[in-house]
Amino acid sequence: MQIREEDVRSARLILFVDRLLENRGSAALERQASTLAPGLRKVLDSRHDRLWVRSDEEREILVHLADSLDAWDMLWEAGRDCVSIYLYSLSSSRLRFASIEDGIYQLPSLIAHFITSLSSFLGRGDDLGQYQLCLEYRSGHSPHPVDNLFIEGLVEGMVRFLRLREYSITLRQSSIEQPDEHLKSDAHIEWNQPVTIYDLRVGNTQHPFPEEEESQIEENTEKFVSRVLKRSQDILQESRELMTAIEYLNIANDELEKKIEANHRQLEMARNIQKGFVPSRIPDWKGVRFWVKFFPLQEVSGDFYDYFSVGGSKFGLLMCDVSGHGVPAALMSAIAKISFANHRYESPADTFRQVNLDVLDLVKGEGYLTAFLMILDENNKLTYSTAAVPPPMLYRARTNTVEQLEGHGTLLGMFSDAGKHFQDYTITLEPGDKLFIYSDGLTEAVNPQDEMFGEERLIRAIRETRNRNVQQSSEYLMEAYRQFTLGTEPNDDLTFITLMVSEYQDQFDRYVRDGHKAFHEGNLEKATTLLKQANAIFPRHTHTLFLLGRALGKKGAYGEALEYLDEYIQLKPYNADAYIIAGYCYYALDNYPLAIEYFNRSLNIRKDNPQALYNIIRIYLKQGKRKEARQLFDELEMLRPGHPRVEDLRKVFPAEKVQVIQSSSD
Repeated sequence: MQIREEDVRSARLILFVDRLLENRGSAALERQASTLAPGLRKVLDSRHDRLWVRSDEEREILVHLADSLDAWDMLWEAGRDCVSIYLYSLSSSRLRFASIEDGIYQLPSLIAHFITSLSSFLGRGDDLGQYQLCLEYRSGHSPHPVDNLFIEGLVEGMVRFLRLREYSITLRQSSIEQPDEHLKSDAHIEWNQPVTIYDLRVGNTQHPFPEEEESQIEENTEKFVSRVLKRSQDILQESRELMTAIEYLNIANDELEKKIEANHRQLEMARNIQKGFVPSRIPDWKGVRFWVKFFPLQEVSGDFYDYFSVGGSKFGLLMCDVSGHGVPAALMSAIAKISFANHRYESPADTFRQVNLDVLDLVKGEGYLTAFLMILDENNKLTYSTAAVPPPMLYRARTNTVEQLEGHGTLLGMFSDAGKHFQDYTITLEPGDKLFIYSDGLTEAVNPQDEMFGEERLIRAIRETRNRNVQQSSEYLMEAYRQFTLGTEPNDDLTFITLMVSEYQDQFDRYVRDGHKAFHEGNLEKATTLLKQANAIFPRHTHTLFLLGRALGKKGAYGEALEYLDEYIQLKPYNADAYIIAGYCYYALDNYPLAIEYFNRSLNIRKDNPQALYNIIRIYLKQGKRKEARQLFDELEMLRPGHPRVEDLRKVFPAEKVQVIQSSSD
């Protein structure tokens, strides 16, 4: 094909979508892909058949999927993975550069390999290991955070390939007009500049390269195999019974492979089950925003978190860390989750006392867990108790200080008298305050020098989040963690929850109130505008998401309505009306399979649901499936005789006449 200057390689789109499939699932991806324009959907579906795609089309797809699926960090991961695929494809053996600097100077070529809409060059600083990476867009092309994140991932991938122990990359000036929430930035960055400049610093030490060791192992293995084969031949000459032994060995090997495959399927099943009871996100509540980072060490995790309503007017949040890893820890976490669900009291300490007894009774001392449990009321009064978790960190916006919450407690499921160690504590949160809740996988993480991340480093990083919102604060701390642990493998599950009290609650309430009023007055344009302004303040406020989905659906903006309804359903999956509205939007978009799926989900929640049955009947009639439609109509008529929907369908399904058969003797 002819390579046009404005094109980019399809590799980053392919890898980004692969990441989405792995982390968000095919159903979520399909829902968002179905809202793309037909031309863009065609590009997405044919990504594996193309070497290049148009940069403007690819960028629109990436931004849409990253926004709707909260996946901007995966663009960085796609860049990192592109390096490995590209470099390892250059040779059948591992690639080596003459020096670290030789590898670093390959960055402009690497960027040009994937993106032709900009030119890049690398300058060397005065100090050893100091460089400046400069990016300049060609005429007719505009800068975008998509490229920045991807290129930062490319740099990370090259650093990993070179096995560098230390490196940092800092944005100094950008061609983007103004600060962007998806980029790591500080107050010293100059925006709207003709050239984007990164400061790049790399160390001069590398992790050990295991190739020589592997070569020696291979040589020893070959010698060992040769000796075994020679000895086998001797034995075969002496006795034909060896053939029988080999046959039995083959049978045993087949059985072993079957067991390995069965274990793999069981692990996959356990992982999917655990995904079902660990929420992917936490909704905004009464002026408080939440952001979660959850990194299991293995397929299944001992860490979990949950949120729930307490007494109808309070919000509960739980974080647990179960001892051990893998399937045993995941099984115990399921037991703990059920126990916590059965003991939702307004006193977290009372909940801990009851859960401790449950775990002792069910687990029999074979494991334990640590936990943090908090109850938040409408006045931002927070009551909490701790059970041997690292103390959460409280950032006070008014004083720009960081406090460790008091309390320690003890392990759950280990001691019958643990109840006396649990105590309730109370604090009041103010606008701008942030609370950072984390498992020990954060502070006990180590760098290549075997130093722990620790609480002091965490406190310093928290202070630097002063002017950042809840998402930016969470991302900033996770980046500090990644930079610290660069070059090491994690040794524990990691859960990191950030919450922040908004300073814009009154403004949000006014937008929602006025938007709700405009909806009932029939002014859908005004209603959606006001509700979108409210959503910008609290993007995960469930009531606002539902109202927006409903208003946009009624307005006829079906694709946009589905974006908000999809987010709502992920946060509150048991609202039958949400599935009804989403099903109607899919019906209006002629996507009948998804429309039927969503109407059926509504019926699973509320069986006596005439609207869902009525809509499925209409779809079956459109598809010419009159027999199936008739069966559902009979069901609807039995459930709700005389309902307006039944009478409406009576014209299509008139009452059948009953024939009376007379006997011959009459």
